[in-house]
Amino acid sequence: MSRTHRRKRPSSWPDWFVPKSYPHFDQPVRDPEQVRWLVETPEQVARHAFLPFIHFGKVTRKYKRAEGHFIQKTRSLSYASHTDSQLFRRYGNELSTHYETALIDGGFDGGVLAYRRFEPRKCNIHFANDAFRWIEDHAPCVAMAFDVKDFFESLDHKMLKREWKALLGVESLPADHHAVFKAITRYAWVQREPLFARFGITKKKLADWRKPICSPAEFRSIVRTDDPARSLINKKIGGIGIPQGSPISALLSNVYMIPVDRRMAARAKECGALYCRYSDDILIACSAEHRSDLEMELRSAMADARLELHDGPGKIAVASFATTAGGGLESDKPLQYLGFAFDGQFVRIRSQTVARFFRKMRKAVRREKYLATARAEAGGDGRVRRKLLYSRYTHLGTNNFVTGYAKNAREVIDRNAIRKQMRKHWTVLHALLVVGA
Repeated sequence: MSRTHRRKRPSSWPDWFVPKSYPHFDQPVRDPEQVRWLVETPEQVARHAFLPFIHFGKVTRKYKRAEGHFIQKTRSLSYASHTDSQLFRRYGNELSTHYETALIDGGFDGGVLAYRRFEPRKCNIHFANDAFRWIEDHAPCVAMAFDVKDFFESLDHKMLKREWKALLGVESLPADHHAVFKAITRYAWVQREPLFARFGITKKKLADWRKPICSPAEFRSIVRTDDPARSLINKKIGGIGIPQGSPISALLSNVYMIPVDRRMAARAKECGALYCRYSDDILIACSAEHRSDLEMELRSAMADARLELHDGPGKIAVASFATTAGGGLESDKPLQYLGFAFDGQFVRIRSQTVARFFRKMRKAVRREKYLATARAEAGGDGRVRRKLLYSRYTHLGTNNFVTGYAKNAREVIDRNAIRKQMRKHWTVLHALLVVGA
């Protein structure tokens, strides 16, 4: 959808400026001086007319082992115009400073993991490893993993505004902050597919996009027409939900959860338990005697925040860890957390993730064989491009799944099970090349 420019970032650029190229209703911003007059001037921000978001659904396939088939999951994403994105990022950075102070002053900064800048840098691999180490150090214990239902779509606007004001320490939002608040809560959006179809934007054209989708006159006559039956614009109503995908949305989701995180961190400290939240994924690890109390506390805190936890089979994962006679650790079933599975002895990348990697490899081999055949029939080179496959799916490539994510996981978690998971990738690829996919 978007590409960050590969040129080295000049030191003179402000921290809010990130140039990207993607189709939207305004011109891509190449230099911060193009928008600095707006982004850094509160009076201009207060009067700014925000453009509609462009919305699309990202579809992923997940294999449900218990059910024996794949299911499709669609995640709603929206992206703002080029100028609006710089503005959202500028206010997100300002709020982030206040937010970090609130976490530290409140003493619950250790439990909030996502959408923050850690020094040294951390990612889900580090957070999962920290949680598994805690479990090892505090066994016997119980670990409970929850996730929030429709997280971004369920944030109550009044409660978000309350926390926003509390961060700034004001009774009412300044005019510029209020304008940003309205833009992210009472927003308008356009569905991407019909919009692109209307203006003839194809995948090929997306590769090097450098202009607005349409002229201002076309926007008024085609996109935001006065005829409701023909207008492409939708408007947010109902008082709940913010668009997922804007530069400020992730930070605002953390701001919204301050009361929950503060309450749960305090309760976990009383019980000698672990509370961690990574966006809408929540982990509580505690002694068996505190399991019920902490789950009830979480449900109460979420209800006060007008949010729901996913319930039902497969939605709440509970794993009990106990020490063995030999001093080791075992669990009744593996704990699935942030893309990893921990059974008390071994930490592995989730089997679904590894299986997805091999499915992509298999699909890529099929495609390369098809293209090689087509080239041969046209009188060209009929050989499969093995170097391309090696670069994307083996240890010979740079920053692919094997040399990037899996390698980082091995180094951080420092356990041999992940190495064993990936050691057959070379053999599998060559088997596919020889006998077919």
